[in-house]
Amino acid sequence: MSTIRLIPKPGPVVISSKAGSDGVYTPAFPNNTGNIIAEGTCVYIDDQDSMLPALASAAATAGVVGFATKQVNPGASAQLAISGLSAYHLQAGDPGAESGEPLYLSATEAGKLTSQAPEAVGTAVVQVGAHMSSRVLINVRIMMEYT
Repeated sequence: MSTIRLIPKPGPVVISSKAGSDGVYTPAFPNNTGNIIAEGTCVYIDDQDSMLPALASAAATAGVVGFATKQVNPGASAQLAISGLSAYHLQAGDPGAESGEPLYLSATEAGKLTSQAPEAVGTAVVQVGAHMSSRVLINVRIMMEYT
């Protein structure tokens, strides 16, 4: 199953815990993974309040909170985009680039998206949004229905 790459789209970004023209954002969460988390990575928050790349292959890692709003170096913090019409668009040529198509958390590549719901036994189905025209509508729906 191919994954989808999110590319930041230049433009105004509203950073607050309230709704704005580019969605809703959280307060900052730290990256304590020891690895860089790329901008646009789909993340969950662990029991230490740290962001980690989400993965649909296990319940413990499938609880998507949102998307990293910038590259987050180890030890640094960033806000997460959690809802609304984001400043992201899909990489040209990626599967699922049709407007209105749902986007799902990948069960094979941490923090990545796919246009097909995971079908492997034991995976969670997490719809994180949809492709809307040239942008990504973030609307996380954690179904946690294991296939």
